Amino acid sequence: MSSGPETGSDLAEEPADDGPRRPQRPPIDPRLDERLSGIEQAALGVYDKHGLPVQAGDYRRGPRARRWTFIGDALSPEERWASIVEHPPEKGWRHARLEDIGGFETIPALTEASRLLVRCRYLRGRLYGLLPGDPAQDLLAAIDLGAAWKTAIPDPAPVKPKRASAKPRPAATATAAARRGPRSGS
Repeated sequence: MSSGPETGSDLAEEPADDGPRRPQRPPIDPRLDERLSGIEQAALGVYDKHGLPVQAGDYRRGPRARRWTFIGDALSPEERWASIVEHPPEKGWRHARLEDIGGFETIPALTEASRLLVRCRYLRGRLYGLLPGDPAQDLLAAIDLGAAWKTAIPDPAPVKPKRASAKPRPAATATAAARRGPRSGS
């Protein structure tokens, strides 16, 4: 039963709504984070050795392009979809997150490095509560990851991620064949 009108001092102050907030990541054992980071760095070392990007984010590659173009470090699903619509796979465009880029390559070391990065992403997602799953699946993924990275990358070399420019690279003015000139006898 109220004895009178409520005043501002009677009400608890509500915090101002600053918009959507990212969920807080629960702390994980630093040893686990260190080991996952070590595997990720080793896999990124393979990417770097073969000229693939090492900066986390989203990428695309044109139909005749050799290099991946960085398009953002945290695209929303809507932005990712808009990029796919603008540059459709049916016309030879490829879209991927850093972890998936190696899966588009034909060199076995790159496809294995991609698998390692994807497994690390899965385990981090589970650890931070961002992905559903069951503990048995997590243990299986961790065991597979441990076995795979020891055989896939025998001598891991650390790599420092390079800052990629969001600007597309200018197209080459001449192809290698055009620079060589016409072949004799044709």
